[in-house]
Amino acid sequence: MKHSIFLLLIFTLNLFAKPYIAIISGPFEDVLFDITQDYDRQISAVGFSQNYRQDTDSNTAYTSAFDYLDSISSNKGEQLHLIRLDSKAKISFNFLNKLPRFNRGVSVIKSRDNGYFIGGYTQDGKLLLLRLSSGGSIIFQKQFGTKNYDRMNRLVALRDGGVLAVGSSMTSRSRKDDRYTQGIGLNDIYLTRFNQEGNIIWSKKYGTRADDRAIDATEAFDGTLLILANTSQGSTQDITLMRLSEEGDKIWLRRYRSKGVLNAHRLITLRDNNFLTSISYYDSKHAQQTRLIKFDLQKNILQECNITTEGTNILSDIKERSNGAIVGVGHRNTRLKTEAMAITLDNHLKPIWKRFFDNFERSTFHALTLLHNGDIAIAGELIKKGAEIADMWVIKLHRDGSTLQISPEKGSLYYELLKTFAKEIRDGKISIDEDLTIKLTDTKLRFKAGKYLLTQKQFSFLHHFNKKLITCLYPYRDKIDSLHVNGHSSSEWGSLSAENSYLKNMKLSSKRAFEVLKFMYNDHQLKQYRKWLSTILSSDGHSYAKRIMKKDEDRENSRRVNFKIQMNR
Repeated sequence: MKHSIFLLLIFTLNLFAKPYIAIISGPFEDVLFDITQDYDRQISAVGFSQNYRQDTDSNTAYTSAFDYLDSISSNKGEQLHLIRLDSKAKISFNFLNKLPRFNRGVSVIKSRDNGYFIGGYTQDGKLLLLRLSSGGSIIFQKQFGTKNYDRMNRLVALRDGGVLAVGSSMTSRSRKDDRYTQGIGLNDIYLTRFNQEGNIIWSKKYGTRADDRAIDATEAFDGTLLILANTSQGSTQDITLMRLSEEGDKIWLRRYRSKGVLNAHRLITLRDNNFLTSISYYDSKHAQQTRLIKFDLQKNILQECNITTEGTNILSDIKERSNGAIVGVGHRNTRLKTEAMAITLDNHLKPIWKRFFDNFERSTFHALTLLHNGDIAIAGELIKKGAEIADMWVIKLHRDGSTLQISPEKGSLYYELLKTFAKEIRDGKISIDEDLTIKLTDTKLRFKAGKYLLTQKQFSFLHHFNKKLITCLYPYRDKIDSLHVNGHSSSEWGSLSAENSYLKNMKLSSKRAFEVLKFMYNDHQLKQYRKWLSTILSSDGHSYAKRIMKKDEDRENSRRVNFKIQMNR
């Protein structure tokens, strides 16, 4: 018998488990680009949220109409945004970097004190490095770079506790140059190394006559740095791999060439001290596909692997597991939509599983982190069906690609209610929401049209239900503010006008709630709880304001009573 009850409890708790998915919406675009795990096993992600500019100076005098129009047209833009999520996918910390310049965050790295290094750039081409404490206080905030337009693509953690800012800077030119002959808007690789206090150790540019942009970097076992970049010239774009000393001096450079366009995405150091990069190429159908390239410290290509799907696919981020397997995330484009994509490959780069997320208008994964227990946390963006703007998106997956489920927290009132009413939930008598709303779902417990007195079936059920509910709640009495009985009705009332029908149904729904409250309070089984019940019990009528709608109004199921437990704030 005990075994059966245990299985029933497990079934009920699994039934009420929900997927670990956080969707953070704002009034405008919201996107996450990077993610990491905190030392307390929460997860943090960084990106941007669009907001209105708050610092407009109404006393500014403009000598040009164009300057004035530019000032009012740019009152909405991006601000760096860091969020931290707990084990229930709830936001436990929220940081929005409200600089006068619009800016976005692209990378987040854990500092040794459980704080953060955050890298990003401003809309007008300045680079940003922030360090936050674990509590979110700003330790320092630096703007750095050249006098030209700069952009950061990645912030890389180094073994000495410092970081490497990876990006590009527009090529410096003399005013005497004929810029039309020299070219307009070409970029150089731009790297800046910081110590953990945020002091610049060195800052250097590298480039050719082509357009060079650093995309990612990683540190080798010997402290040298490997750089991944795009090099564009004319209609072609190649991949550049470069090795630097700890001081930033060039050791070697290798160009990985192909006809057409190659795009660099991610570079990681493997456990065998070799390196793996994710790039994309165009196939014979002119669709982008993923290519993984493994190479060693002497720039030798050791292995190549193509990952192909219907349409286009890109792996924006890759990580290596302790057993050598590779986990990647990105997206796939088909003729119909853009779908977030996750994949795991074995240590020979053969796919183990792929998963696509097609239940949104558009979805993309930008970054992943491997959690302490082998699960995967992923950050990106999605557009819900019927919507037009992107929301931040965080999801956790198990090793096999299935979505991690959040079970009710053991010891919480929600957990205890589910355990107490496991049989009633399984039998379809009641349902319990996470906000502690208890709904009587059995149609035999509904009221007849125009009636409010309890039927024998309602008496019988409430007699059983009442004792279990109150004895379950009583141990939590110091945390409970109130227990509301909410009465509801359907909308009909003969030939009365809508206004009079509402008032009549308000009175009827209030009577239904009061009859249930009166029964609960007078229940002879619970005499010892009456003093406490008198401090928490209340009843309300809602008329037909919250009637149940399917295709049309579900009148029978609208004539109901629900319970709402309100906890102390």
